[in-house]
Formats: sequence, C-alpha cells, structure tokens
Amino acid sequence: MNCQEAHLLAHREEVVKHTDQKVRCDRESASCQLRSWRQCQIDQVEQVYAERFRDIARKKDRINMLEIESTERVMKEAKTTHENTPRNLNLQAIAGIVNENVRSTPPEHQHQSSSLENSSTRKTIEPPLITPFRKLVNRFKIISGTADQYLNRYISKNLLKLPHNQMLMTLLVSLFQAWYSSNTNDQILSYHMYTIKKYIQNTEHQLAMLTSVLIFVTSSDRSDDEVCHMFNALLQFFCNNRFFTKETLLNWYHDEKSNVYRGFEKIQPVFQSFLDQL
Repeated sequence: MNCQEAHLLAHREEVVKHTDQKVRCDRESASCQLRSWRQCQIDQVEQVYAERFRDIARKKDRINMLEIESTERVMKEAKTTHENTPRNLNLQAIAGIVNENVRSTPPEHQHQSSSLENSSTRKTIEPPLITPFRKLVNRFKIISGTADQYLNRYISKNLLKLPHNQMLMTLLVSLFQAWYSSNTNDQILSYHMYTIKKYIQNTEHQLAMLTSVLIFVTSSDRSDDEVCHMFNALLQFFCNNRFFTKETLLNWYHDEKSNVYRGFEKIQPVFQSFLDQL
C-alpha cells in the first residue's frame, strides 16, 4: 500500500468516525427532545384530569348539600303540616295510644272484630312523608365490610340530627329501595340487618318500622298484587329475624291511626293472613 492509499484510508476512517459520532449525538438529542415532549404531554393530561376531578368534587359536594337542604326542607314542611293537622298525630303519640290500648285490650277476637269494623268507616289519611336518600340507597347496595365505615359515617353526619323516628324510617325506606332495585336481593337485607337493629330500641321504633314498610310498598304505582307480595316478603323477613313480636304486629294492625293510612286497605288481606299463621 503506497502513501496515497494509506492517506485515503485514514481519511475514510476519520470521516466514518466523525459521522458515527454525529449520528449518536443526533440520536441522543432526538431522544432527549422526545422524552421532554412526552413528559410535557403527560403533565398537560394530568393537569386537565386534576382540574376535571376538582370540578367533579365541587359538583358532588354541591349535590350533597342540595340533597341535605332539600331533605331538611321537606322534613320541616312535613312536620309543620302534621302539627297543623289534628288528625296527623306523630308516631310518638301513636305509640302512646297503642300502649294505652294494650293495657285495656279485650280478648283478641273481640278486638279484631271491632277494629276491622270501625276501620272500614274511617277516613283515609296520608302516612308520614318519608322518601329514600339516593346516597343511602347506593351505599346499602354495597355488601362489603370496607363500605360499612362509609355507610356509618354518612348516617352519623346526615341522619342522626333528625328526630329518631324520621331517621329510622328514612334508613328503612332507603334500604328497601336498595333491596327492590337489586331484584329483591335478600342478601342486602341480611347484610345490613345489624345496622338497622342498632336503631330499633323499643316498641315505638317497631311500630315506625311497620309504617315504613307500608310507606315503601304503597309509594309507587304498583299493582295490588305486587304491593301484597312485597309487603309479605318484607314482613316475613323481619319476623324471621325477630324484629317484631306478635303483640307488636297486632297493635299496629288494629291501631286506629295506622290502619287508616292510605294504602293500608291494599295490604290488609295479606297482613290478616300472615297474622292468622302466627
């Protein structure tokens, strides 16, 4: 190899080396720019999602506040209506009358006959205005230990400030709605049974519970057959789990205040049949 060829070979190697270095530099620069662009895109997406999440949280808080305010307004209006209407006694008064009647009750067959005879001539009145809470319904649908703390926290925050019977009846109709909208899944009733039992402490609360069942099954435009089926199913479940005594059922059935509620006439036959089997 002469000097000229050696010089050309050395020059070619230098060019290749320089080109290789330039390619590596360009690749590293392009990779750096790509990483920077990608991170910028990720930051923008995270910023958008964070802002949307905050917006959703603000709307959720507003909805919760509106729900609470609406419930309080409805409760206040219902309370005012009941106070201004002599025939619409509150549940505590009803319980007092029931207890007084129990002490002076004649034999069961005589009581039954006179009560049914009188109820047919009484004027129907509206039951207490109790509606399910949407958030409670959603929480009752969840059968999970991890969800219990959220349920109890919601009850403590939003319901315990209500009068006990209103709180209890709101809990119950919300539970019934969760049960009904889940294809009458009895697991929902069974799972949340002990949560409900904590708030049923005396006969008055048992009477309120029976009224809650009546309110729920007759609250929508259901057929008479469906009303009777649902009432019987709920009554059977709670009796099987010892929520009621036969005496409590008889007191509520024959009481002059509960058996004139609108819708009572629909469940009267199935209730009578249920009592006959006890």
